[in-house]
Amino acid sequence: MPEDGVTCTNVPNKRLRLRASPIISLCFGFLLIFAVPYGAGYFKDWLIPLAGSYRINLFEAFAMPVIYGGLIYYGIRIKKYEQILFLSIILTILSRIISLLAADGVQVTQWISIFRYVETLALVYICANLFSNQRNRHFFTIGVIIGVAIETVGGIFVFLIHDKGIFISTSSFMLQVFLIITCILAFINKKHRFLVIVLVLTMVLATFATLTRAAWIFLMTSVLMFVLVYLKKQILKNILLFSGLTGMIILLLGNILPYTTTEIFASRMESALGGEGSVLYRFYLWDMAIASFLQHPIVGIGSGSFGRQQEHLPKIFHVELPAYYAELDIQLSTHNTFLGVLSETGMSGLAAYLLWIIAVTGICRKIFRLSNIYCNNDKYVIAASIIVISSVIGDVISQYSFMPISSAFIGFALGWLRERINY
Repeated sequence: MPEDGVTCTNVPNKRLRLRASPIISLCFGFLLIFAVPYGAGYFKDWLIPLAGSYRINLFEAFAMPVIYGGLIYYGIRIKKYEQILFLSIILTILSRIISLLAADGVQVTQWISIFRYVETLALVYICANLFSNQRNRHFFTIGVIIGVAIETVGGIFVFLIHDKGIFISTSSFMLQVFLIITCILAFINKKHRFLVIVLVLTMVLATFATLTRAAWIFLMTSVLMFVLVYLKKQILKNILLFSGLTGMIILLLGNILPYTTTEIFASRMESALGGEGSVLYRFYLWDMAIASFLQHPIVGIGSGSFGRQQEHLPKIFHVELPAYYAELDIQLSTHNTFLGVLSETGMSGLAAYLLWIIAVTGICRKIFRLSNIYCNNDKYVIAASIIVISSVIGDVISQYSFMPISSAFIGFALGWLRERINY
């Protein structure tokens, strides 16, 4: 007999949707690897034109119809502990609309780019509903594992024959770190320790092979956050043992790698410590971001205006680029979410962004409190929460918030909470 309130004609459709949800979850996890295609890689043109010069990646192309269908299927059901998070995203969208209304010389693509924040709102909500089922979370992690496996093997291959070990995406290291934290939890639980060390070693090498300081910092930040959150004697001892074994193997492999490879690592670190190269470019961008905020402190220069108006933006510290970078004539974002928000949306946008940080941090703290580090089913949500916190911290040197990977992991965390909390 059909359930109360469910007609016989609705049952097949409901069963079809239940069958489709694991496939959708698997695709969500796998396609995250295509969220930010590497501009100098093999997949740089794997983008779909949406309007004008605005293009979307494969993950967004898949997510758009899923979001539309999900909103119809799930309706609007927001839990009490989720309200501040969704309010912060809505306020972020409003602050960007207001900034464009007050700005001069706004392009059509700037209005379209607000879609990114609407996408964040919808994606977090749909993922929260989708991943409230443990089976769907399981398939999502399988998709991530498949994507990371392809990126890791491809990245190491590219690193050995070229320079930067990036095969598909510049943000793939976030997914690799997610699995590294998961493996650390498996190591603590004494599950397949030899295999875990081999997997982590491979992913750590792939992360360092990207030759991007952001990836190295993100990895170290995530491991440090994990230690701080679970600062217990037994856990700390396991982490130190794990880190020591992995570190020794990496040092041994470092002697096997070609001399030019280790020289690249050293030069990248030297340029970072010396404030040269791409680090100097960041200082140059941050200089303009601060100066443009001081000129328009309330609503900023307009959402998406920083990259489009770069040649006309003022400076306050007068950081100058070397001739090599000046001749490239490229326009970049601020590489700093905090300064980007200040520059483009002013104090109104900053208020919404700070509310976002408070909400995201509160959700992760709730997960750390409710989860069990020794529970096999909880290790993925713990790792996801670590990634979310590291993303917020990493906003000071890059831009992780309001991106598909962080949005998907926030939805993953909310889904886990929805399965355990009824209010």
